[in-house]
Amino acid sequence: MCPFEVFSDLKTSAEQMFAQGQDMFTWIPNAYIKYPCTHEGLRAAQRSVGQGMRVNITLCFSQEQAAAVYAATKGTRNQPMSRLSLAGSMIKEKMASTS
Repeated sequence: MCPFEVFSDLKTSAEQMFAQGQDMFTWIPNAYIKYPCTHEGLRAAQRSVGQGMRVNITLCFSQEQAAAVYAATKGTRNQPMSRLSLAGSMIKEKMASTS
């Protein structure tokens, strides 16, 4: 796994992050695109997963953030796990077992 982190600040939109991620994903065969655990970052991650890109979400510090990661990536359950980071899949399993 080789993660590439998108640039983001408070003004960066999901569309801007997704465009960065699309470009970075072409750099090497085993790229993971790292998005911030923010509203816009999760929107970009959800779109990326829909396009078959592997993603990694930055650290979650609250149950609300973990639930948001689960919601953004829940459609990946039947997809190859290589498209979702190990940390993200662990969060998904934990959230699924508590719902």
